[in-house]
Amino acid sequence: MANFIDEFFLNPIRYPEIYAPYNIVNTAVYAIIALAAVWIIYKGLERMKIKIDRHFFYSILAFVVFGGFLRVTEDADILPRTVEIAGLQLHPFVTPGIYVLVFLTLVAAFLILKALKTPKETLYRRIGFVGWALAAITIVWLLRTLGGNVSSEQIAFMVYILLLAAIPVLVFELIKRWAYNKRAQPDMKRMEQTTVAGQALDGAATFVGVSLAGYGEQHLVANTIFEAFGTPFAFYFLKMVFVIGVIFVLRKEVPRKEEHVYLLLLITLLGLAPGIRDAIRIFFQV
Repeated sequence: MANFIDEFFLNPIRYPEIYAPYNIVNTAVYAIIALAAVWIIYKGLERMKIKIDRHFFYSILAFVVFGGFLRVTEDADILPRTVEIAGLQLHPFVTPGIYVLVFLTLVAAFLILKALKTPKETLYRRIGFVGWALAAITIVWLLRTLGGNVSSEQIAFMVYILLLAAIPVLVFELIKRWAYNKRAQPDMKRMEQTTVAGQALDGAATFVGVSLAGYGEQHLVANTIFEAFGTPFAFYFLKMVFVIGVIFVLRKEVPRKEEHVYLLLLITLLGLAPGIRDAIRIFFQV
């Protein structure tokens, strides 16, 4: 059993130069754990009577951005891959450890603000402020450490990524206007746009990184799509089709608003977190 865990879970984290970071075993297990965590967290939020609305959505989003920036610090060797505490080796700055670290940071911010008796009407705003402050500190740290080496080509790559990420948002708005009569509630509109943008950023950064910037893809699903269609552009295109289709399905099939917002947040997270990491890596060439 120990050899199995080493081979499929620990060695890909410890020895990235030898092992591929993802294999079919750890990918499947991470997916199952993530689905279980999603359900447990949702039920916990219900039990605690925490309202899941647009304020909740954007406060969590701040920590997603922070996590994306923080992940790059390990890519750039600013932070170590392995941290040893009391003889135990931990990997808090790479997947899956970084998700746990950012989640615990979010929980700590929530508990501290609750202990300070922050009013309910400003709680999410202040949690979001903590997340954005951490994100700002991290990106400034990256700029001070790596910014001097940024070339015009890297800036061009970033502009290209952002333009490609904007296209699905425009397509989504056109489809809504011309081909879909059921309008979103006003406070859902921006969250839907953010969800499309998050997934689009992941697809755009992957396409630019693999096709133009000399990077390789680590995830099994993306590599399978590359092989099936013969081009990384297929991943970007399928991401666009997927996220727009899912949003319209959610409008029809998930009438309960809190569930709707929660699912939008999850879909945004799954695109935005790796998308930010990949785009920033390309920008700083790490």
